[in-house]
Amino acid sequence: MAFLETRGMLAKLLATENIVVEHDSSARTAAFDTLNRVLKLPVFKTENENVYNMLVGHEVGHALETPTNWRDDLPDNVPPDFVNVIEDVRIEKFIQSKFPGLRVDFTKGYDELNNQDFFAIRDKDLSKFSLIDRINLHFKLGARALIPFTEEELVYVTAIDECDTWQKVLLVAKMLSDYVNEKASSTDLNNEDLSGNSDGNDEENRQEQQSQSSQSSEEGDD
Repeated sequence: MAFLETRGMLAKLLATENIVVEHDSSARTAAFDTLNRVLKLPVFKTENENVYNMLVGHEVGHALETPTNWRDDLPDNVPPDFVNVIEDVRIEKFIQSKFPGLRVDFTKGYDELNNQDFFAIRDKDLSKFSLIDRINLHFKLGARALIPFTEEELVYVTAIDECDTWQKVLLVAKMLSDYVNEKASSTDLNNEDLSGNSDGNDEENRQEQQSQSSQSSEEGDD
């Protein structure tokens, strides 16, 4: 318990406010309620100091930077997950810049989670993961996972890496959402075209066969 209490005090020091810190044995990961200023920390079986410091640093980053009513700012038709992932990238860079001592905790903390296969990617074909999931893994695990991206996708990865304000997060989330929707629509249209061309060819073949059959019948009558 002393270990958990220490992490709670660390969170309050980093956040520079008297936030409420709760330790929840049912929680799988840390979370911060920006409205009520409550930081919830999981109770892991192994008390890895780097992992706890990383989680505390991450959530304090939200406490300091993420707007309290952030959902009110969501652009139309943009999934909240897109904003969450991009904002996570921004606040992790922010908190490590503000408190450089946390950089080691983030590096070793993600090393530990990756060794435990916390993200469930071992022996998986990462190219089959959705773009937003691959972006999330890329910024959390980096070279540990070698996430694959196309040249088109790398443009958005770079844009996310350069987000240093909340407004940029919203802008890039909108751009990313539009790109994903356009790719999905293009794939659907291509599938329809392939299906349509096949049906058209079949119809032409049937008409040609009927014409040939009709000609043969007339020749036979003659």
